[in-house]
Amino acid sequence: MRKHYMTLCMYGNTEVTHIINNDKIEVTFEQAVKGGFRDAVFLLDGTVLSNNGFNNSEIDFFRRFTEKNAEVINAEARGFL
Repeated sequence: MRKHYMTLCMYGNTEVTHIINNDKIEVTFEQAVKGGFRDAVFLLDGTVLSNNGFNNSEIDFFRRFTEKNAEVINAEARGFL
């Protein structure tokens, strides 16, 4: 089950969630837009698995965010927090 990490209010209330999939933690950024959602999925090392609707500067911000928060997200996902 996907777990909520935080909401990025400065990025249009983008929801940040994570899930363990095949022993790898995937971090998803999801934002409501007119007619649905847009999302991007990353591994903790910043690797982009998918991008559905975000521009390059947004993806760069999310990549850096994921890398800088990797330790906390990892601990939370694996139940250490």
